[in-house]
Amino acid sequence: MLEDLPDMPGAMPAKRSPLKKRPKNVRFDALGAPVEEPSPQQSAKPVKPTKPAAKSEEPKPVRTVKTRKLPGNVLAVGETVHIGAEMPPPPDDPSERNHCVDKNGGDTVFCIEPVDWPPQLRSKLRVSSIMYQGAQAVIRYDNGKATRIQAIYPNDSFDALVSYFSGRFGKSTEVGGNTIAPFAQPRQENPTVQWQRKDPLSDKLTTLEVRKYDDSRGGFPDLRHGTIMLYASDSPSIFPELSALDLMPTTGSN
Repeated sequence: MLEDLPDMPGAMPAKRSPLKKRPKNVRFDALGAPVEEPSPQQSAKPVKPTKPAAKSEEPKPVRTVKTRKLPGNVLAVGETVHIGAEMPPPPDDPSERNHCVDKNGGDTVFCIEPVDWPPQLRSKLRVSSIMYQGAQAVIRYDNGKATRIQAIYPNDSFDALVSYFSGRFGKSTEVGGNTIAPFAQPRQENPTVQWQRKDPLSDKLTTLEVRKYDDSRGGFPDLRHGTIMLYASDSPSIFPELSALDLMPTTGSN
């Protein structure tokens, strides 16, 4: 470059072009060309919009059923299902309502209701049948009061069931002469035991009966299920007034 040569003697001094000042805070590449720096707005990373925190829903209250402890001399199916109990009002949630069938213009109501068996028996008494699923019972209400209670159970739990009731109500009485005639089989004995006492709540003689084979619904006996029946001396029957088809949810009324 001419402006960089030293002055020759006798020559006119060359005009030096003023040095250009490099702007501050500017970066240059290897050839001296300025490199454009991104603006702070460009260099900032985009911030993803945050979603508003979801509102925590308050837990739904758990519906509990209040039961009172029965006197020790009141016969019951499970812990508290007994003769004379009032028919419970239907809950507000339709999915929690028991399946019930009205008869006699609504004066008589048959309901399938859960039974509060103790934990050691609960799994042993569950069934899967046309009547119902699980550990439940059919309860007959006349004018709003329970008049008869009946349940079925796997008959291999007969001894465990008798032992449970004997621990609560004392030694049972064996009922002899109860036999069944299964289809295409010879007649055989149907082991049956009972507990009886005067109910202090209803002032009636009540009977708790356990049969190893259910022969109470008419037709051939059920060789897979036994039956539990709780009734007073004047209790009307459940079967055959109520049929198995009545107990199916698609045929009965809720």
